[in-house]
Amino acid sequence: MSLVLLKYETVKDFCVTATKEEEELIAEEEQELTPEEKRKLERKLKKERKKKEKQLMREAGISIKKVVPQKPSGSERALAYLTRLSTFLAMVSDI
Repeated sequence: MSLVLLKYETVKDFCVTATKEEEELIAEEEQELTPEEKRKLERKLKKERKKKEKQLMREAGISIKKVVPQKPSGSERALAYLTRLSTFLAMVSDI
């Protein structure tokens, strides 16, 4: 484990701490900002939070990989297309 994780024990603990600090910043600036500026600030802070979380995960050696479903090959797609086409033509020729 990294030193940061030892300090916070888990990534969630770190995120909660970061969120509290960010909420304080938002509360201070909220009085002066327009609604659009507030949304921009919140999006920015959310992006920074996710970036910190990913960095902590990398430091801890935890890899997160997205599961990408296997796409059909070109020949499988062609076969599916021709099957649908033949079914359609059979229905049209019966009419």
